[in-house]
Amino acid sequence: MATWANVVLRYKNSKNTDSSVHLKQVTIATERDEENLTKQLILLTIPQSTSNYAAGKKDTKGIDLLRIEERLTIDGSLATGMTATTSMDVGDGDGTQTYTESTNASDKKVDLKAIFKGGGAVWMTYLDGTFRVHLEKMSIVSENKEGYEPNDSEVGYSVKFTAVRAVDF
Repeated sequence: MATWANVVLRYKNSKNTDSSVHLKQVTIATERDEENLTKQLILLTIPQSTSNYAAGKKDTKGIDLLRIEERLTIDGSLATGMTATTSMDVGDGDGTQTYTESTNASDKKVDLKAIFKGGGAVWMTYLDGTFRVHLEKMSIVSENKEGYEPNDSEVGYSVKFTAVRAVDF
C-alpha cells in the first residue's frame, strides 16, 4: 500500500497579536487527494457566409489566457499524537514562527473549524511544497476510526475539504 503524505494547514490571524492564540496548525493524515486544474480559454467560432458552406465547417479558434485555477480536494483523518509545536518560516515576511497544534482529535476539530471560519488565505503544506490556499468547502465526520476503541473518550474524525490555490488581495 502506498504511503500518503500528510497535509498541514497553518493559520495566522493577524488581528490577534497573542502568538499563543493566533498561530494554529492542523495535520491531516491523507487517504485520498485530487487535483483539478481549470484553464480559462476564449473560444471563437467564426460565422460563415452561405457562399462558403461548400468549404465545410471552419475550426474553432482559441485563445489561452494562461490563467489556471488549481483546486485540491483532500480526504483524510485528523492525525493525533503529532508534535505540539512546529517552528517554521512559511514565507510571509515575518520570519520563523511557532505554530501550535493540539494533540487530541477533539481539539484538532475545534482548531480546524476555527481555521476555516477565520477567513482569508491559509498556508498549506502538500507534497513537499508550502503555499497559500483559500478553503472553499469542508466536511468533518466523527466516526470510530481504526485505532480508536468504541469505549475510548477519543473519537476519530474524517475530514474532506476543497482548497483553491490563491493569495489574498
